[in-house]
Amino acid sequence: MNQQNYYSMGIDAHKRFCGQVHVLDPHGETVWKGRINNEDYGTFTDIVRGLDLPCKAVFESSTNWHVLYDLLGAIEGVEEVMMAHPLKVKMICAAHLKNDKVDAHRLAMLLRLDMVPCAHATGPEARSIKELVRQRASWVGMQTRMRRSSR
Repeated sequence: MNQQNYYSMGIDAHKRFCGQVHVLDPHGETVWKGRINNEDYGTFTDIVRGLDLPCKAVFESSTNWHVLYDLLGAIEGVEEVMMAHPLKVKMICAAHLKNDKVDAHRLAMLLRLDMVPCAHATGPEARSIKELVRQRASWVGMQTRMRRSSR
């Protein structure tokens, strides 16, 4: 088996807090695990600074994926940020015990084994164009509903 030269960071993002994080060293041993609150984004930077090798990070796609993707991508020492496809991860890691801590560990293990089923992450420019199109579609739909209800 080839020797990894990076740390694997698995993040299970959450609605009410930033996420459950699990970091594995190149040998698969746990280096750091815990929960990061929404206001503690600097904790990611602190974790990466405490590592002696570069880090790769993975999290499952969700509605606010772009915030975490951009945040992690801006941290010096994070070599790569991957967004995992949630349904494919579920197929690979079907388990009886499922909670945020287990999910973060499994994501880190998938990253370490180079088995992350990736989802496409669009760049900031494409995201803003897509948001404009979504907003316009929403307004057109609202206008149509208003016209139908006034008849």
